[in-house]
Amino acid sequence: MFIEETHWIRDALGQRITEPVGVLDVGASTLAFRTQVQPHISRNVHRPLEQRGCDLRFLDIKADEGIDIVADLTKSDLPPSVFSQRYGLVICCNILEHVVDRDTFMTNLVRFVKNDGQLLLTVPRHYPWHADPIDTMYRPTPDEIAELVNRHLPCNIVASTMLSIGDKRYYQRAPGRLLDRLTFAHKKYLWRYYLQPFRWSVSCILVQAIPLRAAGVA
Repeated sequence: MFIEETHWIRDALGQRITEPVGVLDVGASTLAFRTQVQPHISRNVHRPLEQRGCDLRFLDIKADEGIDIVADLTKSDLPPSVFSQRYGLVICCNILEHVVDRDTFMTNLVRFVKNDGQLLLTVPRHYPWHADPIDTMYRPTPDEIAELVNRHLPCNIVASTMLSIGDKRYYQRAPGRLLDRLTFAHKKYLWRYYLQPFRWSVSCILVQAIPLRAAGVA
């Protein structure tokens, strides 16, 4: 997750999560990853929520330290016990581009959202292929994410942006990265950073679920 991405999440949630709620971070990876490899995730996303009294839980496909729920949300036959709790806020960042069956994934994801809860999603808009373990090259706009969500969860958009990544550190050469062997990214002038239209970008969206009765569901 980009540092600027965590800043947007911090600010978006800071304006809207003002009371303690249950929070589920889907695809959060391990405790070591979010506190040591990318400590800005813990610092800018999780810690501010904890300071407001929120109870955080973490879901991932693999069991490891810091993972509370182990589940593969691409499966259509998950046991009901996986969905035993619903949350006032569900966070899912940089996962949808690694999912082939996005509709099944979203069907499962929204089952965690409370009737009037919020769902925050981010997906790369402009970024090279990166397998984890696969990359479908799904690169939606915020509106396209909203369209996907609305197929599974009646909701209102409360915040969205196309976030340009301007931190120069992300454009330094990464050893072994295929893109750096095919472009001039290894040159000292870091063309992608200096040519703003070519910078990486991320689609970010925060939605509020519409309560079922308000949505016309008996």
